This record gives sequence, structure tokens and C-alpha cells, in this order.
Amino acid sequence: MEPWFYPLLACPDCKGDFREENGTLRCVGCGFSVPVAVPLDLSPVSPKPMAIPFVRRDGDLSSALETFDVSAPPALYHGPLVPPQDLWPAMLFSQILLAKPNPPPPLAVLDLGVGRGKKECFDFLGCRYVGIDRSGATDITGDIHYLPFRDDQFDVIFSYMVLEHVYNPAMVLR
Repeated sequence: MEPWFYPLLACPDCKGDFREENGTLRCVGCGFSVPVAVPLDLSPVSPKPMAIPFVRRDGDLSSALETFDVSAPPALYHGPLVPPQDLWPAMLFSQILLAKPNPPPPLAVLDLGVGRGKKECFDFLGCRYVGIDRSGATDITGDIHYLPFRDDQFDVIFSYMVLEHVYNPAMVLR
């Protein structure tokens, strides 16, 4: 049985549709192909250039920043803290960020920069989860500058402590 996110996939090079043929995903647009495996390697080979428009904002942003609440959220998450023997601050902070007073409806979640312990938390919350990272224990390996998904397919995109590690954060956010 194919993973739930396969219908959401798009070629990382041209954003074309994939077709599965004899254990291989092949792009119908540019011919990009990759063997079906876990993790699924969707690293771009010849990605199209991307234009990123920037809008200059005049004025002082400090007054807008003063309105943000930076106090710690209440500890409402009571799911698994996985793996407890390796609990480290980034994972704990991720679990605090997932704290909700009421369980969310089942959401499709894309995790950019998987790290450790978040999949179990999203599973506990009843979400459909897929993670992408350069390497490691992830569903998809690839470059988050060239996401291998169709646009507007996820309810939540979760990325924690990742943007400082990428070549072009504006491109990732776009």
C-alpha cells in the first residue's frame, strides 16, 4: 500500500505529475525518475529557476514587534515525549509548540527538517504526517528549497530550528 502522501507529490525539478511504473516514480513532464523506497529520495536534479519577489516595507517595525506575546505557552500537550532517554531542548520545544487545549481535527502535516520525536507527537494528535529532510529517519529525503509536493496540499507546515541551516530561507518560505 502506498503512503497517504503519494497523491500530493510533484516533481522537484518541474512540478510535473508522477506516475508509478514497475517500482519507479517517473515525472510525466521532464522524465525525472526515482526508485520507490523508504525514504523516498526526491532530491532535485535539474530544478527550474525560481523568482522571489521582495516588497520593501517602509517604517519602523519595532512598534509592531512590541505587540507579540513572547511568554511561554501553557503546558497543554500530554502526549508522548519520544524518545524520553534522548529528550533534548529542540524536541521539548516542538512538543510545547504542539500544545493545544482541544485536539485538532485530523490535519495533513508537512514537517520541514524532521529532526527527532515530532512524528510521534503528530501521530498522537491524530494528524497525517510526512517529513522531509536532507537525510536521516524521514519519509522523504530532498532539498526543502524545491519541495516535491503540489501547492496547497497541507493544513500545517511545521518547521522548527531549520531556517538558519538552509542556503536561502526566503526561497524556502516562498
